[in-house]
Amino acid sequence: MMWRVLSGSMFFLMTGAVLSQVPASVTLTGCYDSARVNYPVFRENALLQESLNLKIKNLNASWYPQVSLGAQAAYYSDITELDVRIPLPGVEFPRAPHEQYWVFFDISQTVWDGGASREQKLYEQKTTEAAAKQVETEMQQLRERINNLYFLILSLKENEHLYELSRQTLVSRLTGMEAAVKAGAAMVVQKNQIQAEILRTEQLLEDVRKDRKAVLDILGILTGMSFSDSTVLKVPVFHAEVFSDTLTRPEMEVFDLQIAANQQLERALRTRNYPRIVAFAQAGYGNPPGMNLLRNEWDFYWSAGVGLKWNLWDWNTLKHDIRMTSIQGEKLAVRKETFVTNVRTQLAQERTNILKFREAVLRSEEIVRLHHQILSSMASGLENGIITATDYLAEHNTLLQAEISRSINRLQLLRATLAYFTIQGNVETKVSAWEIPVWETISMQ
Repeated sequence: MMWRVLSGSMFFLMTGAVLSQVPASVTLTGCYDSARVNYPVFRENALLQESLNLKIKNLNASWYPQVSLGAQAAYYSDITELDVRIPLPGVEFPRAPHEQYWVFFDISQTVWDGGASREQKLYEQKTTEAAAKQVETEMQQLRERINNLYFLILSLKENEHLYELSRQTLVSRLTGMEAAVKAGAAMVVQKNQIQAEILRTEQLLEDVRKDRKAVLDILGILTGMSFSDSTVLKVPVFHAEVFSDTLTRPEMEVFDLQIAANQQLERALRTRNYPRIVAFAQAGYGNPPGMNLLRNEWDFYWSAGVGLKWNLWDWNTLKHDIRMTSIQGEKLAVRKETFVTNVRTQLAQERTNILKFREAVLRSEEIVRLHHQILSSMASGLENGIITATDYLAEHNTLLQAEISRSINRLQLLRATLAYFTIQGNVETKVSAWEIPVWETISMQ
């Protein structure tokens, strides 16, 4: 019994935890923020920083002493010897052995590298900054995908609302027709026509609900959020629409950072032919010991010194590499200019869409108003047998389509405004408030 109580308690606690993760309402910028946390690509930033840290450590290691262990065994056919004869018995000049052996430690320390490591560090940092900003461009593309899904859900919810109101209106008309049939003022076929239209509307309503659920699931995958059928998607309210050509796109920053990294690479390349100064030392044990070639016995030895290396001529390879780097910078500048041109073209198109949908909303408002008046006058005619159910249903469906068209125009106007600011790159700063959508009650009597 105690186990059942504990199991039940755990079930309700777990259920409550899951339910608490389903928000009652969400905003578009909230979806952006959640996607930034949950979308896998943004985990690359931590990996990029870790990679940069490792590269910097490797470059720093070039200034640490380099220690190596070596061994050598060799046989020389010709050796160092003095061809001098002394006419004394038992006296001979020493000579180097034919077999020679060494075991030694080499130690080298960079004293000056011409600034190569410093310039390379700066290049790696700028390259990492450009790569991190490139990841940020994924957010730009993700915003556009979220925008499409978000407004598709709003549109489907609006259609669901309109179909439900249509169904309720038809049910009300069906009740009146049933009374008229009983009174002999209408034919059964007219009642059946309305009943068939109710079934068709219910099917459309069910299809819209399924579509909305499917799109909500996709939005949940992109954002990592959980949604339910009762979750309300709030509608963004923008500041006064002041359209400008100012761009704050992350892609432009990527181009700027890549150009800066390319310039830094050119500076790093120029250090390639600078002189290098290295201090070195060697300690070992061998036969002969060190440079004492005439000593044929094992002993310790050591040496130390400073070396200079300066590449005075490289057959213009450095010049060619610098020119190739310069060409790459010019290509990046052209790509940036092309990108800006394309974005400004998109802004011009969205500005045209905004003006077009503004006019469409005004026209659709007037169309809906007129069809409301028409349907209202036809409702009494249907109950009095003046018009047929076919005539009424035709006008009813015309009004429904006009309502749907008005809803689409409203959402398209809002979506075009959102698209303009998204393309511009400052959509999150343009949102001034959020409204819970209040679906207008449509009277179809």
